[in-house]
Amino acid sequence: MKYSAVLVAGLGLVYAAPAPAPALSALSALSAREVPQEHSHNKFLDLVRTSLNLDNPKKIQDPVFGLLGNAAAVTGAGAVTNTDCLQQETADQAFTNAKAAGDLVGMVGALMYRAIERNTGGVGKASVICNETAVNPEIAALTQHQDPASTNAASINKGITLELAKQLAGIGADPLLALESGTFAPGDLSDTTGAGNSYKA
Repeated sequence: MKYSAVLVAGLGLVYAAPAPAPALSALSALSAREVPQEHSHNKFLDLVRTSLNLDNPKKIQDPVFGLLGNAAAVTGAGAVTNTDCLQQETADQAFTNAKAAGDLVGMVGALMYRAIERNTGGVGKASVICNETAVNPEIAALTQHQDPASTNAASINKGITLELAKQLAGIGADPLLALESGTFAPGDLSDTTGAGNSYKA
């Protein structure tokens, strides 16, 4: 694909940390460790939230829960029982709703959200990949970015970004948007706080 060379060149650079955004007041009870990192991609959460609210049969409380570790995710998972798949379920429903509404921006938001790194609570720990198949093939083609300090994260995350670019192009969106799904720089494996280099509000 003609965009591949541009993306590969872009992926040779360190991912820039996305602009910070305030945490949702409804989630203020969650730990300080978990919320700031997930809200670093808040514009995509906002898009998914809007699309998800059009039809939310599984009563997922908010997209941010899909980016949290299982212990926190379960509190907002609604009828989703496999918390390892909450991020995918959220993205899949949001994509379905946006597609039905003819909302390209909403579809982009769902794809971007699906590729965002999920919290694992420890520097260098990779998140579990969902073992279920999404309804939408565009969502099914994607997995989440991994902690940049985890094993083979650099190559894994580059592959995810390239696949995201392919899916974005497939729906008529700018494939270079995939670069905005990037995670933070690798943290110190000796960091016992689990915060890594995530944004601290």
